[in-house]
Amino acid sequence: SPSRRPSSCLYSSECGGCQWIDIKDAKQVEAKKGFIEESFSRIGSLKEKIDIKITTSPEIFNYRNRILLRGTLEKDKVKVGFFKTESHDQIHIKECQIAHPAHNRLISYLNSIKLKETRKQKFRLEIQVLPEMVKEKRPSLLLTLIPIEKKHALSELHKVLKAYAETESLSYQNEPLKKEALLFEKSNSLSYYTQPGIFQQINSKANEKLRARVKDIVDSINSKNILDLYCGSGNLSLQLAKEKRTILGVEVNKKSIEVAKVNVKKNSLLGLSYRSENVRPFLK
Repeated sequence: SPSRRPSSCLYSSECGGCQWIDIKDAKQVEAKKGFIEESFSRIGSLKEKIDIKITTSPEIFNYRNRILLRGTLEKDKVKVGFFKTESHDQIHIKECQIAHPAHNRLISYLNSIKLKETRKQKFRLEIQVLPEMVKEKRPSLLLTLIPIEKKHALSELHKVLKAYAETESLSYQNEPLKKEALLFEKSNSLSYYTQPGIFQQINSKANEKLRARVKDIVDSINSKNILDLYCGSGNLSLQLAKEKRTILGVEVNKKSIEVAKVNVKKNSLLGLSYRSENVRPFLK
């Protein structure tokens, strides 16, 4: 196709992660716009044509602040990567072009080390970077080690990850965390906090555009009462705090709501309240 280009990624012909990397940027925008328009007409049964305006990402590569790696321990080596397209077979990678540079530094480190010999087993590793900590040149990675087997043998890998210079936090999945919320980023005089396992928008610079768009709309209609449904930790609604404005955020994830309340307190905001409830029954 004339819309295709040579892929800049060594793994894209097999990896199930980046289906669009070898398609020209303008064609990607055109196709994605078409998907949204089709959803309104075919699924939504809307006869009116919706004017879709696409806001593109400021960065094409190295923008993801969070990834989930698939890993294998084999003898003394660590292999990490992603699944092949439409399979559970792992591709061993040396870098990921869309991942944050801090992620790639860790991937390179894991590829270079040798563990004490252990039996072959699989695991997953979730990596969240704290962009603000990166700016301050402080340890910035929140790591969650996810065993695949109940009786796993990941203690050596755990030691290596804990000792890694850029690790701020390391835990096994579902391990109780005693850490306070950590600074994720600063934006427009607000500080946004997070914890391991808490959802954040994975493209920080695109998220800045999203926040700005939402704020412009809300301010233009001067809304006094706002519901932020599926609010997470307050990514969109914290910036909307204003005198004589009431904001209620609703989210089923309790940890996210705990962090949302931390965000309110740390920023000394008024008029916001967050509650942990399932949105659908709440609306009823």
